Amino acid sequence: MVYIELMYGISKNCIVILFLFLGLNTSTYSQDDLSKPILYVFLSDECIITQYYVPSLNDIWVQYGEDVDMVAIFPNFSSKTKKIQSFYDKYKLKIPHKTDYYKVLSKSLGATITPEAILLDTSGRIVYKGRIDNSYVEIGKRRRVVTAHELSDALKSISNDREIAIPQTEAVGCFINFNDKISRNK
Repeated sequence: MVYIELMYGISKNCIVILFLFLGLNTSTYSQDDLSKPILYVFLSDECIITQYYVPSLNDIWVQYGEDVDMVAIFPNFSSKTKKIQSFYDKYKLKIPHKTDYYKVLSKSLGATITPEAILLDTSGRIVYKGRIDNSYVEIGKRRRVVTAHELSDALKSISNDREIAIPQTEAVGCFINFNDKISRNK
């Protein structure tokens, strides 16, 4: 079985991103290489709330994809390649994706929920962390009218070099499974 792993390290105002593809191709990016902010959206193919947000995420991709690098992260080991592809085929998600089965990125950025958005500026600092919008008050309870679009507001602010008014919100969704029983030695 082939594993694609993302390993990340954060130190001071710098994020170092190390991609290991098949154990062959290694590229390191320092803060000098981050020409654009990066949006990580943690998703689960099994989470109904994630499924609900795909149209919003596609709209965000279309609107901000030129200004911000975006990556969908599937952290749960239950999200196998075929299931992720089926999810993309069924819901037509446009954002490129990676897995984080060992939870290196999830832990380093503090992600615990799917869907959860984490936006980093070009120096690698977290400038927004939380929900996509306020559609969900809690699991199983959705608003009839969405009144706040915090992620879009954060992206609009960072694209216009303005301070983000609301840098953190509470994400509502499914928990990331930090108890996955997998081994690095496969």
